[in-house]
Amino acid sequence: MPGARPPTDQRQVSAFLRAGPLSYVSGWSHQVSGRCGVHSHRSFEIVFHPSGRGVSELADGTTVPFGPGDALVYAPFQRHDQAMSEPGEDVCVHVDAGAPIPPSLQACFVVRDVRDAALLSDLRWLARGRGLALPGGLERVALDHRATAVMAGLLHAATASQTAPDSADVRRAEAAHRFIAEHYQTISRIEEVAAAAGCGYGHLRHCFKARYRRSLVRWLAEVRVDRAKDLLAHSTLPLRDIAQLCGWANERYFSTVFAGLVGFPPGEFRRRT
Repeated sequence: MPGARPPTDQRQVSAFLRAGPLSYVSGWSHQVSGRCGVHSHRSFEIVFHPSGRGVSELADGTTVPFGPGDALVYAPFQRHDQAMSEPGEDVCVHVDAGAPIPPSLQACFVVRDVRDAALLSDLRWLARGRGLALPGGLERVALDHRATAVMAGLLHAATASQTAPDSADVRRAEAAHRFIAEHYQTISRIEEVAAAAGCGYGHLRHCFKARYRRSLVRWLAEVRVDRAKDLLAHSTLPLRDIAQLCGWANERYFSTVFAGLVGFPPGEFRRRT
């Protein structure tokens, strides 16, 4: 199954939604921190993040960062995990397809900075349904149409973002994001990232902040800290070795950055896990 891909074929998407309403399955909201293991669902899974930051990793190794206001939509049976770098809230809604799923919707897609008040209200309303008996008759019809409206709103936002005039800057920011995720161990100067993205550092800094609402330095730190967490939890390596493996120049700098993001130093994190 494809990793993360925006639904660029608007005709396919429109035909899919016109074929019939989606079926609401369940919804809930909860506070999250740490890591949620690899899993999948038989339905579309909409995960809206009102708060918190983190990364979702898909089965093909693609990493999808998210922050406050972002919504991720996972395709049915798409395996993924979630690792929080800052605790927050997840608002989750599951919906079944009412028609065969077109190729353009067989991958995860992301909608950044969701602000539509009606869409946010519907997401919250649908997230109240976990563990409740689903109604029948006209109430069920209304519920399904509300779920369909949420999906349509997210798809509209996702497809509209692909035609934005700053698409070249978005591509540069995404290239920088991937480069950091893949080369975090060896990056010594942030200008290396700009060179890999094909533009100057000053320009990339603004592109990246606009795309991900975090700085390049912050994203590099988050990637390194996430890797360090894994090593702290699942190995007995000394802190100086973990610092080196994750790209820090020394153990002291590693401890300072780690404590700044996590709230306590790496030694305490290891004891807690």
